[in-house]
Amino acid sequence: MNFISSVFDLVFPSRCAVCGRLGRGPLCPQCRDRLPYIRHTSDELSSPARSLFLFEEGGRAVVHAIKYSNARMLARPLVQAVLDRVEPDFLAVGCITFVPLHSSKQAERGYNQSELIAQELARRTKMPLKRLLVQVRATRDQAQLSAEERRENVKGAYELRRVYRGKPGVSGRLAARSLPDPVLLVDDVLTTGATASECARVLRQAGVADVRLLTIARALC
Repeated sequence: MNFISSVFDLVFPSRCAVCGRLGRGPLCPQCRDRLPYIRHTSDELSSPARSLFLFEEGGRAVVHAIKYSNARMLARPLVQAVLDRVEPDFLAVGCITFVPLHSSKQAERGYNQSELIAQELARRTKMPLKRLLVQVRATRDQAQLSAEERRENVKGAYELRRVYRGKPGVSGRLAARSLPDPVLLVDDVLTTGATASECARVLRQAGVADVRLLTIARALC
């Protein structure tokens, strides 16, 4: 497999997502080392959160490349950076999951960048990957919305996948199948935390006591 990858790289050399130089991989060593890495942790959200770098300059270019330019190969160097910089105890969980895309958005883009990162992280850490959530309603683009508008935009947009749901009990609440705990929720960018908080709420309602959030970039500081 490594030989095939090497031959492919020789025939179709990739450009760095940040500087655009040819043949240095999806993220060249110089740009990788100059990313605006976050050197502190912040747990002001309802869930403990870790982010790799700030959503600015090179960090923004990396996120846009994997999100909009089909630069799927970025998942590997990004996960390596996560393993190098995030404390192992934070990544020691019952399972890894990710923020899903609505089916229409997934069909348009062809993939989910958060799922790519979660898959690679699960492969590297040997943690199980589970698709716990589904986006049941299309939402507006969050980029131009205020914090309050973002919260309203995603309210009720995510549910536990049907396979993990139980039947309504006496109280009317869904008695979900037993889920792994803790759960690491993976997303690409943390801004106001509206999407992550809504997904975490669904997981907690299903009985997960410890929901942790990992994002590649962070616009909150």
